[in-house]
Amino acid sequence: MSRSTCECGAPILRAVDDLGCIDCGQPCCPVCAYVLESVAYCAFCASQFLEVTEYRAER
Repeated sequence: MSRSTCECGAPILRAVDDLGCIDCGQPCCPVCAYVLESVAYCAFCASQFLEVTEYRAER
């Protein structure tokens, strides 16, 4: 394992959590990755085929 934290700031505690986008290869972790049918995508690649809104739901 070469990283102890992800670029998003989340800690990477196990090597299995050090994911990468299947499309562009951008490193990501379970916190910032979008996992669809066992495949991880970074936020940018996932937004290319998912409807992603910029506004979060208010609590």
